[in-house]
Amino acid sequence: MTLPYELDHVRKRPSMWLRVVNFDTMSAFLQGANMASNGGLLSGFREWLVMRLDRRTNIPWFDLVLVFAFPDAKSPKEALSQSPDQRREIDIPFELFSEFWHDRQEEGLKAIYLKHEIWSKEKASKRASSGD
Repeated sequence: MTLPYELDHVRKRPSMWLRVVNFDTMSAFLQGANMASNGGLLSGFREWLVMRLDRRTNIPWFDLVLVFAFPDAKSPKEALSQSPDQRREIDIPFELFSEFWHDRQEEGLKAIYLKHEIWSKEKASKRASSGD
C-alpha cells in the first residue's frame, strides 16, 4: 500500500513543498496535514510506533520516529542535529507512515487501537509483576 497521494508527492520532492528540507519542517508539515484532516491522518500512528518500539512511553510521534532513525543513540535529537543533510531522517518517517498506512487500510484504525490497548495492559501487568 502506498502513501496517500499528496504525501507521496512530498516524499518524492520535498523541496517543492518545504521551504527548508529537514526533519523538523517535514514533521511540522505532517502535523499540519494532520490538523487539516481534523486529526484523522495520524490517528493511531503514535500508538503503532510505540508497539513497534515495544516500549511504553508518552513522547510524541516525531520523537518516536527519531528513535527509529538513531536506534543506538543516547540522544536521538542530538544525533539528528549532527546529521549533515537529514535526507535519511526525512525518509524514515515516510517509510514508517507508509507501513502504518498499509496496516491501517488492511486492519482498520479500531484494530490498531485495540492492539495498542491489549499491548499496553500486558506491559503494565509485566511491570507490576516484576516490581518496577
